Amino acid sequence: MEIRVKKFGYPVFIVLDKDGKMIKVQQSDVLEEGKGYSKEKVKEFFTTWAPKKG
Repeated sequence: MEIRVKKFGYPVFIVLDKDGKMIKVQQSDVLEEGKGYSKEKVKEFFTTWAPKKG
């Protein structure tokens, strides 16, 4: 699995499907608020990309 670091920088969040295939790479800056991460933004990100039940 290759991630183009120059495009994304560090840190990033990487979402994999059940087979280990990369389905989403998210720059962390959009989840930041102040000097840390926004709990709401991070929760929304993981909720959006969590496996769907059913």
